[in-house]
Amino acid sequence: MQKEKQKTVIQQYEAAIKCAKKHIKELEEVIDNKDKFIQKIIFEFIYEMIHTVKLSDYDATREVYKTIYYGDWKNHIDGEYLTQKENNQWFDDNHDRMLGVGDYASDCNYSYEYLMDWNLKQIEQQEGGKHAN
Repeated sequence: MQKEKQKTVIQQYEAAIKCAKKHIKELEEVIDNKDKFIQKIIFEFIYEMIHTVKLSDYDATREVYKTIYYGDWKNHIDGEYLTQKENNQWFDDNHDRMLGVGDYASDCNYSYEYLMDWNLKQIEQQEGGKHAN
């Protein structure tokens, strides 16, 4: 009786994880579409700055990214639009994040989906069975 109940709980757990993964994928698509829309607006803004304000492509791109992303603009703009000094500062500011310090959960480079899958693999190894995969 206890094993049957446990099996049902595991099946429900597996179903919940499958739904969560599908939801994650749907949200990633929404975010991707929004990112594409933002990028389109940025390109149109740059175009207008070049043709109405008469800025160079370099200056217009820098101004638009500074306006839209404010203090975080260097993390969004292509490196070719940064000065050497700005590029060096960007590297210094992001060095630790790129290396990934600490345990797996504190590493900013891992997505929550990756962390979920990693934890599920740990459960599978411990239990010796198939859980949510």
